[in-house]
Amino acid sequence: TSVPPSADRRCRNCGLKSADGCRSTTDIENALAAGAEVFMQPAKLSHRLTTQDASFLYGESESAPLHFSGLATFEGSIDFAKLRHYMERRLPLLPRFRQRLVFAPLNLAYPALADDPDFKISNHLFHHQLPEGSNEAALRAAALRIFEPLMDRSRPLWEMHLFTGLEGERSAVLWRIHHCIVDGVSWVEILNVMLEPKRDAVAPAPLQLDEPKPLPNSAERLLDAAHDLASTQLRAVRRIMSFTSRSAKT
Repeated sequence: TSVPPSADRRCRNCGLKSADGCRSTTDIENALAAGAEVFMQPAKLSHRLTTQDASFLYGESESAPLHFSGLATFEGSIDFAKLRHYMERRLPLLPRFRQRLVFAPLNLAYPALADDPDFKISNHLFHHQLPEGSNEAALRAAALRIFEPLMDRSRPLWEMHLFTGLEGERSAVLWRIHHCIVDGVSWVEILNVMLEPKRDAVAPAPLQLDEPKPLPNSAERLLDAAHDLASTQLRAVRRIMSFTSRSAKT
């Protein structure tokens, strides 16, 4: 049984939208609960960054990175192996988390997002054991050291860091994600997918992922960028002509 695309859930940045061939998170979870077998197709290259999204790449520097983070504390000690297993089951619901940047030759167009054929969750999930009984100040200092460096653009632009050893047997999780792929609204959508509101929630059944295609070569990137650039220019011309025509009538 397959799940039809949803037309009313359109998350522009995280990939949970029908325009990219992705399905609604609610549709997928309902299908899994009913025992359906769900296949997730890799997202296609056609998602090119918008001007606003690309500006977060072009405008950052080592002294002014443009990723953001969230830090949350949890009661009890979180087992890293269980966290990894949990995220592996959630990743198929987050297409953007498996995609990396693909830059156009000669900067002919803004970068696009394509499935990373070398994706490994070990490049994105990390465990940090703090000295037993560490306080909030020690946690903030450790989180800042991790947050500061620029993110690796050769990989999907997100990370998840688990801190254990906090006082009161608590744990903390730091997310690090680039602003070019997620905005504030999208981040709320992603958190709804990653976090369970109930302690005893049943983990979703594993989804089957098709193997991602190799990254496009230089010629393919050039042709794709030229096509998108020409399409953008044509849309701009049409808008100008439409505006001119309406102005002439008035």
